[in-house]
Amino acid sequence: MKALVWEAPKVLNMREQAVPIPADNEVLLKVAYAGICGSELSGYLGHNALRKPPLVMGHEFSGVISTLGKQVNSINPNLQEGQKVTVNPFSSRGNDELIQRGLDQLSITRQLLGAHRPGAFAEYIVAPAQSVFPLPDSVSLKQGALTEPLGCAVRIAELSGEVKDKDCLVIGAGPIGLLALQTLLLKGAKRVLIADLEPHRLAMAKDLGGEIINAKEVQTPPDDCRYARRRRHHAWPAHRSPPVEDLRGHDAGLSRCDHAAVREPDGHQHLGHRGKVSAHQTDWPLPLGAGHSRRIGARSGHP
Repeated sequence: MKALVWEAPKVLNMREQAVPIPADNEVLLKVAYAGICGSELSGYLGHNALRKPPLVMGHEFSGVISTLGKQVNSINPNLQEGQKVTVNPFSSRGNDELIQRGLDQLSITRQLLGAHRPGAFAEYIVAPAQSVFPLPDSVSLKQGALTEPLGCAVRIAELSGEVKDKDCLVIGAGPIGLLALQTLLLKGAKRVLIADLEPHRLAMAKDLGGEIINAKEVQTPPDDCRYARRRRHHAWPAHRSPPVEDLRGHDAGLSRCDHAAVREPDGHQHLGHRGKVSAHQTDWPLPLGAGHSRRIGARSGHP
């Protein structure tokens, strides 16, 4: 089979590899569609501690079941050959405390397809049977490849709390930002403002029901959060700014994202998921001193 192999920073080559053989508890899939995650862009550049070459990346994908391992019918009886599916790229082993609590994705045994195991930038991939999910007839294989990034957007909406009849701000109209816009609207947000620099992204955001902000037209630097502070003072009640989503890991933005924190009536401020950084960055330059002095609570939004 053909596989796109990352062999060194900025070096990708198409290689011929043997079709993988699934273990008894695994499924062999023929890949239909695969997306490119932002973490894979940083991985390609060599800026990602999680990914080590040589590696076949790819964890956002859909495919068709080619072969079932011998024990798959007892593990996941809903699966059958020829079925269109998507895959949760995270899997874990054992039965530690986190797994028992349903937090498999936080277990130290967790593995990510496309990082710890060969991913979907290939014609075939093997995946654990418990991580494979059939797609309904109403969902195409192309749509199914968006399941994992959509899950990130659903998590953003969950962590935003009660947004019904409230205003929200999404910073960044990339794929995750556009999906977050839609999940927040589905949760009943009154308005979802969405900021970006690129006109074509803003056009998509507008078509999806967002109120767009062209950051080039804001008089403060677009790569930090100060314009969120300005909008807080001018467009929302003084005690509360809108939830701010998807700040995506730029140092300047992270160092100032406390400005976009929400101040509650009790005096507490919360970042929540309002400063979203890459899960695989080695260092996160968050303003911990300011967080202590301003009583800003931070929590991880990792799904």
